[in-house]
Amino acid sequence: MLSLSPQQMDLLAQVARERFVHRVAAYFALQWPAMLERLGDRYGAFIDLAVQHAQKHQLAEGPCVARYVNLWFVWGPAFEDKPGFEWAKDILIDTRRSEFIKPHQLVRRTLDELQRLHAASAGRPHTGLPPTDFEAADARVVADLADLGRLGDVVPSNVQVARLSCDLDAIDIGTIDTAWRHEYRLTDKDWQRVPGPAAAPRLRIDTSQPLPPQRLHVLTHAPGEGPPARLQVKVRALGGCGDHTHPRVAFTGGHGLWEWRGHEATAVSWPVHAAPTLPVPDGLVAGIAHESSPQWHTLQVASCGLRDHGAPLGEVATPVLSYPADQWLLELRHTTKPATCRLERDGIAQDGSAWQRGFARLHDDFKASTDQLLLAFERTSGATAAQLDIEPSLMAGQAGLSWGWREGPQGLVDDPVMRLEGWLDMVACALQLQLSGELSLAGARARLRLRAQGSTPLRTRIRRDSKLPLLPEVLAPTVVKLRYPFELEMDPIVTPDHVALHPTAPATGAIVGEAGLRAKPGNGGVQLFLTLRIEPVATTLAIHDPVLGTSRQARPLLPAMTLLDWSLG
Repeated sequence: MLSLSPQQMDLLAQVARERFVHRVAAYFALQWPAMLERLGDRYGAFIDLAVQHAQKHQLAEGPCVARYVNLWFVWGPAFEDKPGFEWAKDILIDTRRSEFIKPHQLVRRTLDELQRLHAASAGRPHTGLPPTDFEAADARVVADLADLGRLGDVVPSNVQVARLSCDLDAIDIGTIDTAWRHEYRLTDKDWQRVPGPAAAPRLRIDTSQPLPPQRLHVLTHAPGEGPPARLQVKVRALGGCGDHTHPRVAFTGGHGLWEWRGHEATAVSWPVHAAPTLPVPDGLVAGIAHESSPQWHTLQVASCGLRDHGAPLGEVATPVLSYPADQWLLELRHTTKPATCRLERDGIAQDGSAWQRGFARLHDDFKASTDQLLLAFERTSGATAAQLDIEPSLMAGQAGLSWGWREGPQGLVDDPVMRLEGWLDMVACALQLQLSGELSLAGARARLRLRAQGSTPLRTRIRRDSKLPLLPEVLAPTVVKLRYPFELEMDPIVTPDHVALHPTAPATGAIVGEAGLRAKPGNGGVQLFLTLRIEPVATTLAIHDPVLGTSRQARPLLPAMTLLDWSLG
């Protein structure tokens, strides 16, 4: 493979530029023989300077450069810098205009100016260039120099230059066929399905507000899971390229490519689908306020981007993100075993057995942890014949929650928000726990009982239907903290040596925990949760010996341990 050094590439580019300028000079010598005769030996420098000015204005495609050079023969060298030609300067320095638009608009304005000059002559002799002659000359330039190539490029090219105005005047985008949208709303403790928010405001894009949004957002259903929303696009075109190519509306995504051209593209609508609903971890049909990933599509509205006056709108391309519009309702009743659950999506009952299994797991996990608690008590305290008596009530009561995506206040251009509404009327934890056994120490014996008890209600309402405050801030008030300190009782057992054992200070430590609603780690969404932990439990014991006197000994009774870490959602 041939490899060229930077110096060789620069040399080739210089040679290509010289050929470019030479061909332009030769062409215009035939088109404007009077100028060749007038300039004589300065003609080559005149063309070279005109090409330099074209480069300064970011013109490089051969036909674009040539159209600009042609104007030097009409208005004179560097005409854009002369008084009265401010219009030309404005066109050339505008970064919103492409290199194809700049010479096109210079040509159109030149035609207007020539027509104005001819009209102003009002029948008097006029030696200026007739507008029709200039228009014909420009058309020849575009046709004859289409293969001129790009200025300074070694590789030849052939560029098609549009001469007919073809742009977008305005684009109107909105969603239709969304009357099926309903939400669950809470009245006292009763739920009702009511129509969702009013239709999102439509989006208008035109030259006064040309910047398209970073992305559009549509709430809809997955195929087979409910009616879809339809995206509607209306286009008002400015001119046309004459072959029904533009305007062009295209929508791409997992479905492939859908497109409409010409008259068909002026008003078109189509269904937009969301990604299918997938079960979340734990086997649940849907997690509470789980923010599933949107489906990505791309919307394009295109034209040649060529207009006679002003900056063009050209082409608008923006991502379209579709979110599942499903609205969920979950009602729980956990007063007896097993828990009962009602799960609905858009008024249709869903399988709620995974939620029931989640509450069954709560009891199973707690039972397993209490077995470990008894073993830890025996090993840490040294008690024999240890027993555990416990009466638990965990996350008992009723709850109702509803959630689903809702459009942001600005509709299509606004990120949607995951709506969450509901109430909890539960007892987070009600517990009566007693550990007992017999302790022997330095010839002394005693029966000990370690108790902890308490009850913590979990009654709260929650509502979130806007981006702020953030979800963790909304959930924080739903969390309750619990703390049940341990109490120690000891009954001495008489021994032949009359050595006595009794505590000299209250036991330290407690059962602590939290319960309520929290953001789900990792996968997003919200979950019910209950955590219980044991803070280390210890005391100081006094050993009273009639012969040896009294001594004291610090005695651990329970280590720090997790009693329960349960969540569901």
